[in-house]
Amino acid sequence: MSFTLKRAISIVLVMAVLLGMANALAAGTTTDPLISRNYLEGTYRTSLRSGIDIALAPEITAERNRLAEIDRDSVGFTFAPMFTRTSADNLSNIVIRSGASFTMTSGAATINVNRGTVINLSTGRAVTSGSQLVPNERYFCAENTTATIVVSTALVGYADGYHKVVTRPVPPPTSTPASRPPSTSSSSTNPSTQRGIQGFVTRLYVEGLGRNPDRGGLNHWMNILENGGSGTTVAHGIIFSTEMQRRNLSNADFVEVLYRSLLGRNSDLAGRTFWVNRLNSGASRVSVFYGFTGSPEFAQISSAHGVRR
Repeated sequence: MSFTLKRAISIVLVMAVLLGMANALAAGTTTDPLISRNYLEGTYRTSLRSGIDIALAPEITAERNRLAEIDRDSVGFTFAPMFTRTSADNLSNIVIRSGASFTMTSGAATINVNRGTVINLSTGRAVTSGSQLVPNERYFCAENTTATIVVSTALVGYADGYHKVVTRPVPPPTSTPASRPPSTSSSSTNPSTQRGIQGFVTRLYVEGLGRNPDRGGLNHWMNILENGGSGTTVAHGIIFSTEMQRRNLSNADFVEVLYRSLLGRNSDLAGRTFWVNRLNSGASRVSVFYGFTGSPEFAQISSAHGVRR
């Protein structure tokens, strides 16, 4: 083979190698049999990131909205990043919400699950609303959960996460002086014909306590509602007052009172049977009360009277 031919072959081989290197360093496309590093780090990475952003956009938006809702719902709550000593007397409730937990070390209380699920982390079981708190066991609120710890004997415990201590209103003595003149309307003691907050309170007295409201008591509860108090708070104060306890109602009669005083109607057979069976099975009257006040029907009747549920 001549020198000229050898040189020609060498030139061709060198050119082939250079061409191959040029192709390897080119941007390339997805149809190339061999995708270059430049393509992977440039076009492909940019395209992948864009696709991921588009795919995750709904989830990211939903999570941001959920966090914003948590922030709104947490107004008035105290956040404890670690277990914090918490005490409450027998006229108080402790409210805990999603992600929070509570451990009672002394005292007595029941826990009402307003929504969601509360888990006893000490036993690994879901908690039935109205259950008695067991000392030194940890109660945890799962996602989208709110629970109220109703204190019956002054307690001490430890809370973490979002929680707040709320004082339950105490019914006033019937001798409280009047601050507003009595109504002269012929329907003043008929809750079915009264509207507004006076009608709301009057129905609780007539259907709950079995009597017309005294002027002092009526003023007291109306003042609470006029200053932003909730219908649930006022109803709890009257339904669980000492006067109500003295009526010594049976479970069936208690349920009927809740229907008439909170929902403004007589009970239906299915509903009465359901709630009476719950009470007969060990549920507390407080938990059944919150079952009624948490219903859409109570929200509607409260709104009709201009009362915040």
